[in-house]
Amino acid sequence: MKMPKNQIAIIIFVLGLITLGAGAIAVTKVTKTAPKVAAPPAAPLAAYAEQNQTIMAVKAVSAAVVSIMVQQKVQTGGGEIITFNPQTGGTTRERIPVKEEIKEYGRGTGFIVRQDGMIVTNKHVVGISNPIITVFLSDGTSATAEVMGLDQLNDIAVLKIPGKNLPTALIGSSDDLEIGQTVLAIGNSLGRYQNTVTKGIVSGVGRSVTAGNGRGLLETIAGTIQTDASINPGNSGGPLITLEGAVIGVNTAIESGAQGVSFAIPINIVTPIIGSLVRNGKIIHALLGVRFAMITPEIRAEKKLTISDGAYLTPGAGGEPAIVPNSPASRAGLREGDIILEMNGVKLNQKKSLQDVIASLTPGTYVTFKIMRGDVTLRLSAVLDELPAQ
Repeated sequence: MKMPKNQIAIIIFVLGLITLGAGAIAVTKVTKTAPKVAAPPAAPLAAYAEQNQTIMAVKAVSAAVVSIMVQQKVQTGGGEIITFNPQTGGTTRERIPVKEEIKEYGRGTGFIVRQDGMIVTNKHVVGISNPIITVFLSDGTSATAEVMGLDQLNDIAVLKIPGKNLPTALIGSSDDLEIGQTVLAIGNSLGRYQNTVTKGIVSGVGRSVTAGNGRGLLETIAGTIQTDASINPGNSGGPLITLEGAVIGVNTAIESGAQGVSFAIPINIVTPIIGSLVRNGKIIHALLGVRFAMITPEIRAEKKLTISDGAYLTPGAGGEPAIVPNSPASRAGLREGDIILEMNGVKLNQKKSLQDVIASLTPGTYVTFKIMRGDVTLRLSAVLDELPAQ
């Protein structure tokens, strides 16, 4: 059947409306989705790992770290007051009694190395006559300590408090330290903030420093570890540890007027001292009888040396001879200007000094040397003596 044109137009128009309507529905349909938020940048895994290592290392050692207060009995008063009476021309005398007081000498840090209460600290912390030493443990308890031994060479003191099954610090090795290695210092900062933790790196090894206790006592300590971990007054005697929680040094000195320049005594010098006390009841050192300086770029340039490692035998700062008379060194034939390259097969350098090797030996030990004298290499030997008591 044939439709009129106007009807066809109406049908087409209606279909168009239906099509447009469907299209409008499709276009305006809204799908709700959560807004996209940019994720925070992921922290490096290495940073998290070191942070966790730091926390675990501190937890492993802190219980063995102690604060130390040193006091001393002092006498005040004494004498007499003489009063003149102008009316009578006479005098009266009034005697002033002597009073004994206990005054604080200083504060420091230490760490327990044996479960029976053996503690390592610095000599300059406790090295006074008749000290009264109080040790404060991390659990809040305290105890009176006695001095087991003082090492006059290395600024080390060993104390003893009563106890058993006490927490102890893990003793590591200072032989393989690397420049840039991360280390932590723990101590009684400023004598007030117990078990303060600071973090830094090993800045240098084999340093010789002259340290003072602030009361006029100066000592030269050889072979120390330099670090930029903050060490403040009161930290003296505390442990310098690795991220594994092992003690590799005893904090001992800071550079006056500098920032980030601190020093620690290598633990491998300390362990023979502990062993000597345990075996002999006193600190015994082996003696070679030389004065020396480990070769540095500065010494090499000054002395016009051809080698960069070794122990250069040289007079002391006060003109003391490089070779001590009647010592094992003099009997072995060592001379001023010789360079000891090896001792008992151990190569000597900034990381392994002559002092380190001698400290690990006992009197009576037979030792061999490889030395350079001018352009000639020689091999000598000696038997170590015992260092006389200071």
